Amino acid sequence: MIVETLSEKVYGPNRDRALISLKFSLERAFEGLEVSVVDVHADGEGWVSVSLDGEDVEVAIEYVTRLYGKALSRVETSKLSEVRGRLSKISPEGLTVDVGPGGLKAFVPWEWLRIQLSPNAETVQDAAETFCMVENIPVYVKILDPSVEPMEAKLSERQVRLYASWTKSGLDRVVVTSTTRSRLKKALKASGLIRNVVGIEQLGVLEHAVPCKLASDPMRVAEAIVKRIPESTVALFDPEKAWEKMGSRLMYP
Repeated sequence: MIVETLSEKVYGPNRDRALISLKFSLERAFEGLEVSVVDVHADGEGWVSVSLDGEDVEVAIEYVTRLYGKALSRVETSKLSEVRGRLSKISPEGLTVDVGPGGLKAFVPWEWLRIQLSPNAETVQDAAETFCMVENIPVYVKILDPSVEPMEAKLSERQVRLYASWTKSGLDRVVVTSTTRSRLKKALKASGLIRNVVGIEQLGVLEHAVPCKLASDPMRVAEAIVKRIPESTVALFDPEKAWEKMGSRLMYP
């Protein structure tokens, strides 16, 4: 049996529902393989671990870590390593990202954030609001200095490319956290607004981006989600505003 801690966190009132949803998704993904999902659980900080067993367990673990990432541990930290973490704090100085159990954190200074992503933003808060950087949202970072606490980091090119692709698409998006995909889909159907969206992009087990069709009203979609899932957090992504903030960075995503 192999146990792996993923760079995936669960939290809030939908914590248990998220673990059940993840276990079901993995069991469905592993159909045809000689592997069983023995357990999916979370520690006190919310970091998710999966326990897998069977002849094809190595293949299954590779699939899971490729999809959800592997949580960083203190013994594995190294310069220039990329890791998928969770945004935990926004301050005037930069972004704090949880990257592993035991309080392992990385810090993206405002200087890096401005150079990489948002040269035309005036403050960290300005950039964070533009790109829907809300608490618990998954963020890919690259470690620059693992010897300090928190570790110095910058956004990975993968993360910058994601925001650039959202911007170039020209579609408004409603970013939603603290709910599972199934609850979000039910909320959109119940509101009658499912026809107004392109689909649901899963960022994490409890985090999603909902691209809205052209000429639709993203604020109406956001309000409908909050009405039916009051524990959720929503943020609106405006591609025109993002284009203005990214400026020349869109040429080198």
